[in-house]
Amino acid sequence: MIHSNDYWFYDRALSDEQCQSLLNLKRQYQLETATIDEGDIDSKVRKTEVLFTSEEWVYDLIRPYLEDALVNANWNFDIDWCEPAQFTEYKHGGHYSWHIDSMPVEKQEKLNISYKGKIRKLSTTVVLSDSNEYTGADFEMIHSPSLSPNENKKINIMKEPGFRNKGTIIFFPSDVWHRVTPITSGVRNSIVFWWLGPTFR
Repeated sequence: MIHSNDYWFYDRALSDEQCQSLLNLKRQYQLETATIDEGDIDSKVRKTEVLFTSEEWVYDLIRPYLEDALVNANWNFDIDWCEPAQFTEYKHGGHYSWHIDSMPVEKQEKLNISYKGKIRKLSTTVVLSDSNEYTGADFEMIHSPSLSPNENKKINIMKEPGFRNKGTIIFFPSDVWHRVTPITSGVRNSIVFWWLGPTFR
């Protein structure tokens, strides 16, 4: 699917205090090694630690930006649910190679996951670490969701300096290819959301 905008972001939207509140919540839980697909661990594809939360105030913090982005990016997706939010922590050598977040019904059935007919439509990354706290770990996207990084073609990589700023909120359609490059020092914290709705007509 070709979108009018591949991403929409709000630079330093959350205050240091709000970011700290999210990080404090993260410390109440135990991080686990992140998995891919059917619960497999493959550090060549993804090396990070994660945990999940469904605290309502966390969603309330992001929803005003979600509603604004849906209109101003001209996506106008029908969204009525969100999965548990995922904290991610990248340390030295951590990364997540090119992937998409979209989860069509056919893939849900294969992985024995049920979103009751809903699909992931919009993804969100909230940066909780400032740029000077780590090196590497750049968040990058590919311009066209119809182009796979596995194809033998030159790809147009998109990234913004603001993507590294603490408190920045980045929205993008879930079928857009994206990655986090290897982190070489420090720690990068973020929280990720997947917003769902009825299948596209």
